[in-house]
Amino acid sequence: MAEKLSDSSWCVERLRQFNRFYTPIIGVLEKNYLGLGRSLTDVRIIFELYRRRACVARDVAQELRVDAGYLSRTLKRFEREGIVTRKRALADHRRALIHLTAKGRDEFKVVDKRARAAMGEIIERLTPAERRSLVRALDTVQGIVDTSLRRNEDRVHRSVARSGVVIRGEPVRRTSASQSSLNARPGVRPGRH
Repeated sequence: MAEKLSDSSWCVERLRQFNRFYTPIIGVLEKNYLGLGRSLTDVRIIFELYRRRACVARDVAQELRVDAGYLSRTLKRFEREGIVTRKRALADHRRALIHLTAKGRDEFKVVDKRARAAMGEIIERLTPAERRSLVRALDTVQGIVDTSLRRNEDRVHRSVARSGVVIRGEPVRRTSASQSSLNARPGVRPGRH
């Protein structure tokens, strides 16, 4: 079993198996997620806009790891629907700050209420011990994946810093092995340079 656990192809298949198990349970494959007439991606964009209050599209695209063109089309549709507005940033007129309108904030509240209810239905079936075990397992998975992503980002930043490449108009500075490049360069994701 130990040999199997160290085999990356087996781990990939096991993660894919879990995804196939879990995605239908939470309804992410439905075009009409939570009965809202929106996809999960639309709902996540609304959530990010609510959480951030005002932001630029690039930040949302990086956080959700969605294509910038797809996000732009979605935001234009949201504008037509009256759930977002865009206003030029005072500090940099080339950038537009995106805000949820009152209608958008109301939609978020419906999304949040339905999402909590859907997750609540799953959690209510569990005993208190199963809930604790589930939360510990989720914390473990998130910690492992987050550490791996940060390690990859650090590796990318060290490689880029050695090459003298410029990201977003600023030279990338070398960092010590103990200093996280993620902290030095917030928002940079692997493959988004």
